[in-house]
Amino acid sequence: MEVKTLIILIIIGFLSGVISGLIGVGGGIIILPSLLLFLNYNQLNAQGTSIAIMIFPIGIMAFFSYYRHGYVNMTHALIIACVFVVSAYIGSKIAININIHLLKKIFAIFMFSSAIRIYLLK
Repeated sequence: MEVKTLIILIIIGFLSGVISGLIGVGGGIIILPSLLLFLNYNQLNAQGTSIAIMIFPIGIMAFFSYYRHGYVNMTHALIIACVFVVSAYIGSKIAININIHLLKKIFAIFMFSSAIRIYLLK
């Protein structure tokens, strides 16, 4: 694995962990678009790898389906998941110290910007 790829995976894990802990989202909002935009995954590979990261208890059956069809990069999923665990804790600590109205605005901005970026992908 290239160092550049490893760094991207660590950044994805960190940002998704912090944002998940902060506003309760991660896979579909951060991880999946990041895999599409920064590592040039196709949609099925991004979905399969994202589900692998959140396998227990969320996606065990979906994971097996994607895995059987070859749409999971286990190495990438494990790296992101390890960083995600620690950074989600950091995000939760930040969230409990932020004004609730600001937190709602942060969440809305992430939802909106993610939707626009995915829509514009070719």
